[in-house]
Amino acid sequence: MPAPITGTIKEVLVNANERISAGERVMMMEAMKMDIEIVAPVSGTVVQVFVNAGDNVKENQPLFRIE
Repeated sequence: MPAPITGTIKEVLVNANERISAGERVMMMEAMKMDIEIVAPVSGTVVQVFVNAGDNVKENQPLFRIE
């Protein structure tokens, strides 16, 4: 799942090996003084989380992987 916009990760709500459902909130990020909710596009298991809270990310940077 890529970052939708350049910003800062405020909160990571999932861990690797965690089962999640499509539409479930996975992360919160801040961009342009707005909070942006990152949700799972599909159901599956989080294989890897590539970012931590406080990380600055660029648009399209990978945030996490679901299988």
